[in-house]
Amino acid sequence: MEYFTWQYLATVAGATAAVLIITNAIAMAFDFRAKWLALAVAFVVQLAVWLVTSRTAEGAGLALINTFVIYLAAGGANQIVYSQRAKSDRLEFAMPDKEGNWRTFWTPWW
Repeated sequence: MEYFTWQYLATVAGATAAVLIITNAIAMAFDFRAKWLALAVAFVVQLAVWLVTSRTAEGAGLALINTFVIYLAAGGANQIVYSQRAKSDRLEFAMPDKEGNWRTFWTPWW
């Protein structure tokens, strides 16, 4: 079973999933602000897909536009999951951040 392939990363769903997972993992592990980290991760994912798939000027322009599409899709997905988790009484793994607040994997980006 392959988790991520270049064909999957070239789709909106694949790139969104990658940005969501990578951003939340790095933000939790290193206590980064996820809002800007997610934009950087979306750009890197789109750049990698562009390098593997097209390498044309037209493809570069589309990759830049798609960066924002993927960033907003991942942010929306994160917010939906976070809002549902906030209503739940279930406990999940959490780590304290620099201010002493408990940070979970599904922490809001904004």
